Amino acid sequence: AGKIADAMPSIRRALKVAPRSNPALLMLADAYREMGRFADAQIMIDRAALDDQPKAPEFELELQVAQGRLLHAIDRRAAAANPESGKAHFYLAETLLKQGRLDEAKRSLQVARDQGFPAAAERLQLVALRRQAARQVFRAALRLQMDGDDEQAVKFYRQAIFANSQHRPALKNIAWLLATTEQDGLRDAWLATFYAQRANTLAGEQDAAILDTLAHIYATHGKFDQAEQTVRKILELPEVKADADQEAQFARKLNAYRKGEIAD
Repeated sequence: AGKIADAMPSIRRALKVAPRSNPALLMLADAYREMGRFADAQIMIDRAALDDQPKAPEFELELQVAQGRLLHAIDRRAAAANPESGKAHFYLAETLLKQGRLDEAKRSLQVARDQGFPAAAERLQLVALRRQAARQVFRAALRLQMDGDDEQAVKFYRQAIFANSQHRPALKNIAWLLATTEQDGLRDAWLATFYAQRANTLAGEQDAAILDTLAHIYATHGKFDQAEQTVRKILELPEVKADADQEAQFARKLNAYRKGEIAD
């Protein structure tokens, strides 16, 4: 919390200069959330949401993410305060399901079921069905991508992520498509980076393929320093160090990014 407290004065100064700065409002909401000041966090989110300025699609996504994080924090506190309460864990799972966070929802529902909360078993079946649906839609998206229909593939990947927001292959593939597609109006650097970073976070920065995708996206949009830093993380992975061919491949990519070139 120390770093958050240190950041508060600069965020507040930014809001004094630009009181309607939605990014600053959401930063302040995140700071309040991490400090446990949930009511203040909700006020900041509401201020950003109710602002009558035109909003870019990416901001709407950021707004949803901020609201989801706050709801999750509130429910998590309730579950922690009542560890024996099946009801608290059940409602935490409900929030997680709305966010497509199936892995965490499953764990909370298992606790609720073990505590004797009757609706938890039914919800666990729903988690299994959503996981299966996400896999099926992902396979359809993969076929569309292989057939060169990027627009439809992106739509199907989004459906897979809606069903399971922790589906790393779908997050990685949609990120790649949005960064590299040649179809008019489909390329979106911001969303590509968002999805790739989300996949990388879920993988704990330990998946070479996801890190490689993220590095390529950075480089494609001229962020060669970040691309270089990302490839360095790949070269530190034990499985890459143990494979001379992979290590040489990523070393070549690192060299390309150093020169400000797009790696093959």
